[in-house]
Amino acid sequence: MAEICRFLGIVIHVIFADHPPPHVHVKYAGQWAHVSIEDGSLLKRTKVPIAILALVRRWLREHRAEVKAAWLDAAAHRHPPKIRPLRGF
Repeated sequence: MAEICRFLGIVIHVIFADHPPPHVHVKYAGQWAHVSIEDGSLLKRTKVPIAILALVRRWLREHRAEVKAAWLDAAAHRHPPKIRPLRGF
């Protein structure tokens, strides 16, 4: 698992050799979610607050190309670079 970003207590990871569709793993306050990189849709979640998921979707819109590249790096067993947090945080 590689952490690619952290802001406001939100930690975003990609998993080495993970399964499609391309997605990020979001952790917040002991809860987790899997969010699609392509459209920000929720693939799985526990009790991550909706407001936190909205911030993650905003971050994805700002950095979609970088996040896609990070997922591809991890899928190929390469360590992806860190990605800047959401603008303004």
